[in-house]
Amino acid sequence: MEVGAEIGSWIHSNRIDVNVLLKKLIEDAYLTAKLFSAGPKKAPTARESDGGHETT
Repeated sequence: MEVGAEIGSWIHSNRIDVNVLLKKLIEDAYLTAKLFSAGPKKAPTARESDGGHETT
């Protein structure tokens, strides 16, 4: 994988462990994907909110 010269220089000058950086990036991507894959919660319908009993 190729990174830009500025990013490579920043990683090197700050003595960042690339393996740790990659692990954190993957964890963040996984958690973000998991968060958004849950989808929005739907509001209960009138029938669901009263325990399934019809009110007529």
